[in-house]
Amino acid sequence: MDILSKNRRRDAVHFTKDIMPQSYAKEIREVTGLAGEVMDAFTTVLFLVEEPKRERLIMAACHSPSLKLNKSAAITIGHGLVGWVAKHGRPASAALKGEASNLLFYTGAEEVNSFAAAPIFDGDRLIGVLAVDSKSQDIFIESRIRLLGRFASTVGDLIVRGKKNTKLSADSSDIKAISELAESVGAGMAPADLLLFLRTRLPAIIPHEQLALAVRNLRTGAYDLLGSGQGKMERGNDEPFSITHYRFGWVIHQARAIYLADLNAPVIPGDKGEWRSFIGAPILADGEVYGAMGLMSRKPQAFKRADADVLSLLASALVSAIAVPALKERVRIASLTDPVTKTLFYRTLLDRHKDLYPSGVVALVDLKGFRHVNKELEPKGGDNILAQMADRLKKSMGETARICRYSADTFMVILPGVDMGRAQKMVIATLDEMESNPFHYNGVDVHITPVAGMAACPEDGKSSEELLIKACDALRATKSDPGRRTLFHSDLHLVEMTRKVAE
Repeated sequence: MDILSKNRRRDAVHFTKDIMPQSYAKEIREVTGLAGEVMDAFTTVLFLVEEPKRERLIMAACHSPSLKLNKSAAITIGHGLVGWVAKHGRPASAALKGEASNLLFYTGAEEVNSFAAAPIFDGDRLIGVLAVDSKSQDIFIESRIRLLGRFASTVGDLIVRGKKNTKLSADSSDIKAISELAESVGAGMAPADLLLFLRTRLPAIIPHEQLALAVRNLRTGAYDLLGSGQGKMERGNDEPFSITHYRFGWVIHQARAIYLADLNAPVIPGDKGEWRSFIGAPILADGEVYGAMGLMSRKPQAFKRADADVLSLLASALVSAIAVPALKERVRIASLTDPVTKTLFYRTLLDRHKDLYPSGVVALVDLKGFRHVNKELEPKGGDNILAQMADRLKKSMGETARICRYSADTFMVILPGVDMGRAQKMVIATLDEMESNPFHYNGVDVHITPVAGMAACPEDGKSSEELLIKACDALRATKSDPGRRTLFHSDLHLVEMTRKVAE
């Protein structure tokens, strides 16, 4: 970790209490800081609209190692770059050329070169601006601005929920108890621990006989259903949890709360018809369902409609425990991915396949003359061809192949458990397919001549790192020989012999 990253982590986050909702202050701070880390920002600032006049933006939170940051900054809407984004209600970026005077949140000169910001809305109502700057030049490309917009949307959702929670907590003793319960829930709490916590604390607020908690599995997209005191809920005849076949699943499927005062239908898998009352509420963040809560009773009319409202509020409070960790995981996965081809960075792929013994092949596929494609189609068209290349490599090489972008116009393919003979056939078939079928962009046919250098385990080594180095040598030899399409590192001596004979 570099010194700047350490300073970011040490830097205290400033809050203006009359602007920032207190119920979600920690989560808003974490997401704001996470935005800066992902965007490689020097300074990250969150401004909120000052009420009731709505003429100024007040700095509500910041992450920065700068000693010149004005943590009490107030910007009139329409003034400076941040004020412009607030006035026009759309994201923007700018090259600053080392001059930060248009930012209006530094007390002195700070040498920053790039800026980007995104507005934050509650429906159609502007409530703030999330802004970042950097000492690097031209760092905030279009894809990063879109990502900043997603962070702004998430921060806005947390702010809105925080304000609602704060208001309702002040009006009701029940809501006050829920607020205290929500504040005790830690972000990243394991689902089983969260379930036990709710089973202990929730009955005092809403009396019930059974609690069910569903949490979305980020890997599979399915929902893990929890409910018994020991962990996973008993499932009748191993029946899978379907979000369309049960009343509790309906809460997830419809993404809204349900109140059933008297029912005679299955609520959860394994339900034998004993439940006569049910209320449920989804756990929503940024329009996505990350889970749901349900309460059941064997007595009809056991719940009031107000109980369903309280449960919905509690489900909103659980966003910090369930949705925020999910967002962090999404961002972590995105940080490991090449933005153009949507493939893993080659270093991540090497780490996942460190040892290919007893057999395997590392191949580098290079697009000869790709600079001419970039020149003709411009960078946007070149990126489109690279994305097509990644998709076609995946389809042609099969499910066992692991594909990633290695450099500007070179792809790395790892073939675990594949010997030299089979790898040679697979690679040649792939090259034939690409030469026979041109790529397409904006009505233009693009003909690519790919070549490959390969290294095999155990002939050329055992570790993927070692094989990659030798595949690079083989690729260089392949590119220097006009008539050659593929070459294994172990055959380099044959190329040398051929060259000497020719001389």
